[in-house]
Amino acid sequence: MNQPENIHNQTVINLVTGFCQNSLDEEYKKLCLKAIHKLLKKYPAIFDRGKKETWAAAIVWAIGSANFLDDKSFQPYASLSDVCGFFSVNASTVGQKASKIRDMLQIDIFNRQYLRSDSGTVAILDRLQVTPDGFIVMKEPPAKKIEISIQEESKPENHTLKLISETNLQPSNLYQLEYIFKKLLRGGEKLETLEKTGTREVVITFLGSWDLISKLNEKLRTTNFRIV
Repeated sequence: MNQPENIHNQTVINLVTGFCQNSLDEEYKKLCLKAIHKLLKKYPAIFDRGKKETWAAAIVWAIGSANFLDDKSFQPYASLSDVCGFFSVNASTVGQKASKIRDMLQIDIFNRQYLRSDSGTVAILDRLQVTPDGFIVMKEPPAKKIEISIQEESKPENHTLKLISETNLQPSNLYQLEYIFKKLLRGGEKLETLEKTGTREVVITFLGSWDLISKLNEKLRTTNFRIV
């Protein structure tokens, strides 16, 4: 990633490095330096014009905004005012320049090369896929194999199942689950209780066969519920 020697380029690099070491961390420094080298590869003279402190702040903010740097629930944390205050530059100018940098390098939450390794966004992206029609949807989790031994002509017995939902449970989710379960019941089988035991947990007790569990598992593949 070596660029030609240039005092303007080195000044920006030094400023960004100093801020990351002083206020952020090593991973932010690596991401910011990656952005600098990408910019110089595309536009070798990009830092020759303009205030170097503004360029440095804009690069930090371009990377930081894609990684929720200004969200206090994340660490490290810094607001746009913090960044601009460190470099003694105008926030409006930095915001505009950071936006241009993001456009030039396609820096956003969907571009993994500029995301921190501990970013929750990476985990979310791993669960997304693009359909042939261009829509972004959640990947269907692989069906869990449940080894069930089925005894022929077995009599209905009492069973308890615990299910977990991928999202917080709403009344409509419980109605949906109850409807699915009751549609599977056969002669002698009976739903005893279906109750919410947590924000994402449901416990079902029923009188029936092991075969009913296998059938329910197949039906749940198109829902948010999974048997645990």
